[in-house]
Amino acid sequence: MELSFIKTDPTGNATILVESSVPRNRYAETAAALMRRENLCAEQVGFIEEPERGARARLCMMGGEFCGNAAMSLAAFIAHRDGVSDMIVPLEMSGVSGIITCGVKQTNGGTVYSGSVEMPPPEHIGRAGLPLGGTVAHLVGVKLPGITHIIVPVRMFKTMELAKEAVNLVAGKWIDLVRSDALGIILFDAKTCYIEPLVCVKGSGTATWEHGCASGAAAIAYYISSSEGCGASLRVRQPGGVIDADATYENGSVKKVTVRGKVRIVARGVTYI
Repeated sequence: MELSFIKTDPTGNATILVESSVPRNRYAETAAALMRRENLCAEQVGFIEEPERGARARLCMMGGEFCGNAAMSLAAFIAHRDGVSDMIVPLEMSGVSGIITCGVKQTNGGTVYSGSVEMPPPEHIGRAGLPLGGTVAHLVGVKLPGITHIIVPVRMFKTMELAKEAVNLVAGKWIDLVRSDALGIILFDAKTCYIEPLVCVKGSGTATWEHGCASGAAAIAYYISSSEGCGASLRVRQPGGVIDADATYENGSVKKVTVRGKVRIVARGVTYI
C-alpha cells in the first residue's frame, strides 16, 4: 500500500498524519505497520478525512481518541500549506462531536509553530483500585473522550526507572480493565511537575512511551484543578519539552483546559507498507 503522509514533531511526540484515503476498518493495522517502520520513528498515527460539518479537515486518531498534539499538528500543516503565519483553524476530530478550534502561529518564519487547543472536558474523574507492584494501588483516573489517563505518583517508587518497570508489567492488564479504546499511564512527579506518559491503544495493539502527551498534560491540570478547587496554570515538563496547561475552575467544577505547545513540521512524503 502506498501512503502519502506528513510527519510532525509536537513536543517530541513524533506524529504521522496520513493524507491517503484508508478504509476506517484498516486504521488500526495501518497505524501499527507505520509505527513499526524504523525510518519513520512514529509515536502515534492519525488519518486525515474529509470534514462533515464545515471544518477545514477531520482527523481520526488510530485509537479513536481526541489528541491535542495531533490537532495542533494538523492545524500547523494547514497554515503552512496555505502560507498563513497566524491562523485559527476549525477542525473535526475523533473523540468529540463538534468543531474544535486550534490557534497556530509561525515562529521565526520557518516550519515551527506555537499552537493552542481547548481540550474536551473529562467524562469522569475518580479513583480506582488497580494491581501495581504486587499490591492494589488506588489511583486517580481521568476519563477523556476515547482515552483514560491513570495518574501514577512517582513517589510510590524509589526511582523513575523502577516506576517504568512496574508500569510495563501491568499495562496490558490495565487496558483490559478500563472502558476506553486507549489508555494513558502518566508517571507524575508532583514536585517538578514532570510526567512520562505510556500510551496504549487497543485496536493497534501498541504501547508507546511518548516524549510528549497533550491529553496527559490536560489530565494533570484537570486533576489538580478539581482536587484543589481552583484554576491552575501548569508548565508540564515531559521528555520532549514543555506543554502548558491552563485550567479554568468555576461554580464548583473545572470548565475547560487549554493546552499550548510547539509543533515542528518535519517531512512530507510517500511510504509503502
